[in-house]
Amino acid sequence: MAQFLGLSLGTWQTLFLFGLPFIFPFFSKLKKSIQAYLYNRKHPKDQSKAKCSQKQTIFSRKVLRKPHTWILIFSIICLLIQTTVLNPNRLNPFTITNNHLKVPSSTLLNSLTKYYRANGIEKLPETQQRLLQKLTSFDARMTFATLGREPLLDCNWCRPPSSRQISQNSDHLIYILPRLLNTYLTFIVLLGMMTTGASNQKMKRRIWRYRLSMATIVLYIFETIILSLITYMPSLMTSINGDRMMWDALFVLRRLIFAIILFIAWWSVVTEPVIESDSVSISKLGLGINNATDNLETLLNRLRILALQRSALMRSKKFRSKTIEFWEDAEQQSEIANKNQRIRSLKEELGLSLTNRTNRDQLKEWIDTLYPDPTSPSSPLLPSSPINNDDSTYTSQ
Repeated sequence: MAQFLGLSLGTWQTLFLFGLPFIFPFFSKLKKSIQAYLYNRKHPKDQSKAKCSQKQTIFSRKVLRKPHTWILIFSIICLLIQTTVLNPNRLNPFTITNNHLKVPSSTLLNSLTKYYRANGIEKLPETQQRLLQKLTSFDARMTFATLGREPLLDCNWCRPPSSRQISQNSDHLIYILPRLLNTYLTFIVLLGMMTTGASNQKMKRRIWRYRLSMATIVLYIFETIILSLITYMPSLMTSINGDRMMWDALFVLRRLIFAIILFIAWWSVVTEPVIESDSVSISKLGLGINNATDNLETLLNRLRILALQRSALMRSKKFRSKTIEFWEDAEQQSEIANKNQRIRSLKEELGLSLTNRTNRDQLKEWIDTLYPDPTSPSSPLLPSSPINNDDSTYTSQ
């Protein structure tokens, strides 16, 4: 029967039905992405300039000089070392001897001894001896295939696995899940280092950092659910093929997904359009404030000039004579109007006859009170007038 990651197709079908409510939104987003991709292929004119700029950005020399590129290279090297050197498959007694999980313990011991003697080691390593002492039952071998060797060797408080008492299997699961969480948290920190410098919320690297972080969290939850279901359901645990170790396969698959996520994070950084930094924007803001200050000073100078012109105009003899003529003409017109009975009745209706401003001087005082002369010492626009006061004698008529 065909199997994948040590589970049969029927088992994967059951897991798929359990996880369908969580997977369905992902497929809907994937469908929209495919539709957008097909639309861009049919209408490449709008995307040609963006693609050219992206290619120039990716393959430019500046990309290689960025620290994000070196972080990516260093991370890929570390993942390759972990996949090859720290791979649990290298020390798996069932994998290196090509034996099934149901093989007798004596046969497994003899095969493992022959393997190490063929490699020049006469005595079994201590870790392998301890592991063989733990793998005496089929339930322990199922736990080893599902959760790896660390819970069996390093957990001192874990009870022996048993298919009859499922609560005993949870001890090894509780032991391994925090260590698995530590791996994912370390990777999220590395992902944050890859996408540093996202000061603006609309920056491409910040958007993709959020997406990739959420994808990493979802991946951890998905892996936790799979391990929990297999641990708490003996029927799923016994369906694991003896030729395939699930924990070893998940180890390699996890590193592969980490490498893909890091590459996407690096791509989001190097293809990001150039955005002005905060220092540049602050300098531009300073220049704008400086220009506004200059414009305000120019406006104040113009107001001072207008005030000086008005004061000079008020001191002009021709202007004073015209002003006197205007007030005399206004008084004559007022006397003529007051003789008219209809105008007097109209003033009474409007309340103009009750005013106490009956002559020219009172009316001028009222105007000066409302609209003071800018040439006066109390004026803020003109603290001191530079014009000579030789012709400043003003006699009110």
